[in-house]
Amino acid sequence: MAKRKLDAKTVRWMSIVVVFFLIVSLVVTITVGLTNRGKTPQENAGLSVTLTQDGIAKDTLHVEDLNVTPGKQVQVKAKISCQADGNYEFTLTFIETAESPLKDFLDVTVEKGGRTVAQAPLSELLSGGTMSFRQQVFEQESFDLIIIYSMDIDVSDEAQGAEASFDVELSVTNQ
Repeated sequence: MAKRKLDAKTVRWMSIVVVFFLIVSLVVTITVGLTNRGKTPQENAGLSVTLTQDGIAKDTLHVEDLNVTPGKQVQVKAKISCQADGNYEFTLTFIETAESPLKDFLDVTVEKGGRTVAQAPLSELLSGGTMSFRQQVFEQESFDLIIIYSMDIDVSDEAQGAEASFDVELSVTNQ
């Protein structure tokens, strides 16, 4: 079979097409990178719970594809508003919604006003454990519960690229 040589015009058009696709790819990559820079899927997620006279409130936060790197953390805010005084019990139940290999490497901390109110490994929580704490709350009081997912800086390479997906059910009852 005889080899066919490409003429100069064909080579030039092929070069232009390749350069065009390279430029388009570069522009798309830069645009996506700048748009998502420093963001995680959970950054804008959160809960908003209002404590009412009947004393029972419940909401669910869906956490999908959580990805935390060693030495870093992801924070999720639960906004709590109270319409009635009470000594409330807050319970967070974690329900695994997909295989979550990252669960073995994450710790969960719940803070209110900069003070830790609960802490546990995510693997324990996804194995049927819950986080509970009591808090005196006054009428018209509003505050944020901060749920922090963190990973120790010394975690092995096993965690690289791993993710976790789960639901966090926050129930609040007035005792």
